[in-house]
Amino acid sequence: QNELEHAHQLERVFFSLLLDMSKEEFDGLNAVWRSMLGAGALLPVAGHVGIADAVDRILKGARSLGIRPQPKSVDRTTKDPEAQPTSRRWATDANQISIRDLDRVVYRTDLIEDFLESRTKFFLSATKGLGKTLLLTYKRDLIAKEPRRGAARCMIPEGRPYLDFMSELRSLSERYLQPLSELNTAKRLWNASLRISVLTHHDSIISNDEQFELEVFPRRIRRWLQGVKVEPTVVFKEFTNLPVSELNRLIDQTESFLDHKIRNVHSSTMLFVDKVDQAVRRLPRQSWINVQAGLIEAAWEMMNCNSHIRVFATIREEAFANYESDVKSNLLGAATRLAYSDAELAEMLDKLCHCYEGKSGFREFTGFNVVRHCQRPDPEDAYQFMQRHTFGRPRDLVAMASAMSAVRNSLSEDRFQKLVHETAATSLVSNVFDEFQVFLTCLDDRDNRERFLASIPRNVLEYQEAVDVSAEFNGLPPGSMRHFDDNSEEIFHPFRDLYLAGLLGVIDTDPESGRPFQRFRQPHELIRDVGLGVPKAEMYLIHPALNTYIAQHRSTRPYSVCSHVRIGHGEDWEPHNRLFCEIEKHLGEHLGTKLHTLGYRLLGRIHAHLKSNHDRLQPFEAGSDWLKIRQVTPQPEELIYWFEELLEDTRNQRL
Repeated sequence: QNELEHAHQLERVFFSLLLDMSKEEFDGLNAVWRSMLGAGALLPVAGHVGIADAVDRILKGARSLGIRPQPKSVDRTTKDPEAQPTSRRWATDANQISIRDLDRVVYRTDLIEDFLESRTKFFLSATKGLGKTLLLTYKRDLIAKEPRRGAARCMIPEGRPYLDFMSELRSLSERYLQPLSELNTAKRLWNASLRISVLTHHDSIISNDEQFELEVFPRRIRRWLQGVKVEPTVVFKEFTNLPVSELNRLIDQTESFLDHKIRNVHSSTMLFVDKVDQAVRRLPRQSWINVQAGLIEAAWEMMNCNSHIRVFATIREEAFANYESDVKSNLLGAATRLAYSDAELAEMLDKLCHCYEGKSGFREFTGFNVVRHCQRPDPEDAYQFMQRHTFGRPRDLVAMASAMSAVRNSLSEDRFQKLVHETAATSLVSNVFDEFQVFLTCLDDRDNRERFLASIPRNVLEYQEAVDVSAEFNGLPPGSMRHFDDNSEEIFHPFRDLYLAGLLGVIDTDPESGRPFQRFRQPHELIRDVGLGVPKAEMYLIHPALNTYIAQHRSTRPYSVCSHVRIGHGEDWEPHNRLFCEIEKHLGEHLGTKLHTLGYRLLGRIHAHLKSNHDRLQPFEAGSDWLKIRQVTPQPEELIYWFEELLEDTRNQRL
């Protein structure tokens, strides 16, 4: 691991060989250094057979990354270092970013500026993918660079990594599930862990005459307190190896001693704790919430009893919003709740394009401003197209840009769109299900998830269609469910999980303008009541990021995407959108026929007319396409009725 960390800090490129090991076995390791390897391909090598192929792939990969034998003398000078790209490798994880690049990579909003510069901000609350680890690392780096008089500042952990990353609680006994679901128990555990960690970094606090006080501690913790430095998350995990009754007895017996000793620390000591949410993601929801909340409450309590000690920590916004405590209001002023506006996300991406690509912004990086759809006549801004297929998080945008960077020299408009669809399906969607696992009731299981998604026929569903899909998922006959509100323990609610994960949208109304718009749950929106059901709506919208993913799992049945309605958070919902969706649904039943071709051609003309600024009404009813559609449409003529309603709506909008 040390070699990997050193190479990672030097920004070396990794070519990963799996010797007699499958990719599934490697992923199952969940090693803490996995993120350092980046998104590069894993090359399996079985015995001597695959060596030649692996060598060939490594050589090709090196050439594609621009790696060549270096000349004997390399001129590394530059006239303008700020204009040079930080690295050609887009970092999708904060651990992949060199400390020396933080100043250039970190995007500062007013909120972030306040967290970084304020001396009263200690906790960073945000959902996954918003940059908690990056900002906490940067906060520590800025503090370390501050000039200081007198004794040196004690930083925990001392070296790299800059943060105390909590590793996964894999072997936690089931006996701890109930105790850790109680905030007080989790807080007591963190109180002891933080105090012990600080004391191990100040070995003079416990004198030789007090060594007998340590005899009550287990052997390993006793050795730490005798002068072996240790991080708080390591102490926490060590505590959970004890039987619950023994742990409670130990904390009761040592609480006064530890409290007395921690007050004797008179030099500046700062702790930085991160990724507790990932470490406990396998725990039940209430335990997941309270282990994180217990950390920040214990940190707050220790800082109040000793002003020389400061604890900086991250917590998932979902945990911070849902935990309850009588001291929570005291913590609000010490916590920064991270969020980004659409404009800030766009500015951030422009900054990163300058850092990684040496370009002025995203548009110069891609080489074009808009993308065109084969059915819609109106082009769409290229950045908006990409952002519409993400979940409004910086990490999503970086993942997309990283995929484009790999083919920057041959990036076309068509390839750009395909990369957006593929990255959303292969990376973003699977990650968002994993990240929301603790809040999901049925889609946390991969088999259930794929079975459910494969049953969704199109990206715009009427209410009853969605209810019928839910009934099918529960093994019930069509029409047996009339609503989503059945709270029976035997009924699962997959659309509720989809909605909480931000993958199911509804039509909402702006309270000021009255404008109907599409709304998907955003990262900054709190999940205060995880028991909330799906909002009742006339139409339900599938997130664009899911389209390719669902289509891949409906191998025997086609998945239909409404071509003439742009789906995405914040997009307008026009009155005629429902009519376009209904007509396309019926045309889907005639795929490959003359009616299908004529219908889409007429829809395209009507859509272009509605998007134009011409006041003159086009005589669609007298056109040949409409007449032919009437001739070839089979009975019953429901498709004709929908077309007539759309034509009537078009006339009304132009009058």
